[in-house]
This record gives sequence, structure tokens and C-alpha cells, in this order.
Amino acid sequence: MCGICGYLHKDSDKIVNKEVIKRMNDSLVHRGPDQEGFYLNNNVAFGHRRLSIIDLSTGEQPMFNEDKSIVLIFNGEIYNYTELRDELKKLGCNFYTNSDSEVILRAYETWGIECPNRFNGAWSFAIWDDRLQQLFLSRDRIGEKPLFYTYWNDTLVFASEIKAIEKYGVPLEPRPELLELYLFFTNIPGPDTFYKDIFKLKPGHYLLYKNGKYSEHQYWDLPYTEEGRMLKNTKQVYEEFEYLFRDAVKLQMRSDVPYGAFLSGGLDSSSIVALMAEQSSFPI
Repeated sequence: MCGICGYLHKDSDKIVNKEVIKRMNDSLVHRGPDQEGFYLNNNVAFGHRRLSIIDLSTGEQPMFNEDKSIVLIFNGEIYNYTELRDELKKLGCNFYTNSDSEVILRAYETWGIECPNRFNGAWSFAIWDDRLQQLFLSRDRIGEKPLFYTYWNDTLVFASEIKAIEKYGVPLEPRPELLELYLFFTNIPGPDTFYKDIFKLKPGHYLLYKNGKYSEHQYWDLPYTEEGRMLKNTKQVYEEFEYLFRDAVKLQMRSDVPYGAFLSGGLDSSSIVALMAEQSSFPI
């Protein structure tokens, strides 16, 4: 778990305030007690709180490309980062860390805003591309990692938690008409939140801000499978599930911090229950 926050003034001559982004970032200290980092460039400000999980020594954020024209802040984990790093190296990318954060950076340099289609993981991230004067926000397919935003007083403000948006100075105006919806679903379906004009970036979506305008785009949806093409052989279903389950656990247990013991042998039912209980208590 980490925390990200930032804001972008529409007016390129309006300079950001470090005290403001520091105040926003401080409200997220519980998400990342290990390190803090900032990026300020004219009308753009980023803040990051880090909980060190992968590449403890060189994974600091914000993270930059060589000429510092692209900057990244990231919350989450890209599970297939080692495979992607190998692929990107073959395409000519150089790597200076062992972090999954740098994989996102190089993937964006290589594939642009299409890069989330390559990721297997849980993430929310922000990329500022100084060459294109473009802000790129992305959230993982299922929406495991949170990301909220608002456009207020000609400024786009975003953060992992609404409290950081409030620290920017955005007033929180409750929407009591959504209470019935919350009681029915036990959550507020995106893009809405309990507060007026503060939105969730929806799962499987990215937000692009350029030329003073922002737009939200869907990059992924749950694939539709025709009933006639579904597996019906019970043994085949069990074997396919076991393969996918093992593969998912192997990928998601990649970490430089030992928060659980990976079982390389057989997984009996008690081991699976214990593993799932441990993972459910690990903060996101």
C-alpha cells in the first residue's frame, strides 16, 4: 500500500504551492510510512507516500525517465513486472532499478497510454508527460486500488483518498440522496462518491488531461463468454481452476517483504484458507 496525490492547474502560468501538496501528502502518511517524495513543475504537483514492498533500496518515487520529461507516482504492484521487463529490454529499454515502478515508466515510454493493457496487477498511478503536456491517470481492471479526482476552480485534483483532496481546499458537500443507494449496495457505485463533484476513477478506466480538458476512457471490461463455449467437463474445470489459482498466487507473492510464506508444493484446503486469510489482512 502506498499513497499518491497531485494537482494540475489549467492555467500554465499558475505556479503550484509546495505547502499545499505537502499538506495533501501528509494526510496519506498511514498508507506509506517509509518515504515521501514530491514533484513540482510550474502548474503540476505530485506527492507520494511509500510503503516499501519491491526494490527496497532504489524504488523511490516520484520516478523519472532519463531526461526527466516523464514522471510517475504509483500505488500498487504489477505482478508480471519481471516478464514485462524482459520484453522491454528486448525492445531496447534500459533499466536502472529492479522495481515494478520503472516497468510502468518504460511501458509508458514504449506503448503510451495503451500500457495498462499489458499489466497484470493492482494499481493506481499518475504519469505527467512534460513533452506532451499530458496527465495520465490509470486504475486497475477490478478497482482494487482507489483513485479519486475532482475538477475544482480550473484545477484537476486527485488522490488515493478523499481526505487528501479536502486538504487541497476542496469543500466536501455531502450528497444525502445517495444514502439509500449505499444502504442497498453497501457502497456507492462509481464514478459517484458521497460528495458532490468528487468522483472515483472507475475500474478498468484511465483519465487523460490535455489542453485544459479531461476525459475518461475504458480500456478493459469483463470478457463475455457464450454459454455454449463454457467448460462442462468437471475434471477439466477443476484442473483449469487449480492452474489459474497457482499461477495467480505465484505472481502475487512476488515481494521483497516476506508478508506470507509461499507454498511451493501442494495446496491443501487448510493451507488455502490460511493463505487467503493472511492475504486479506494485508493492507491495500
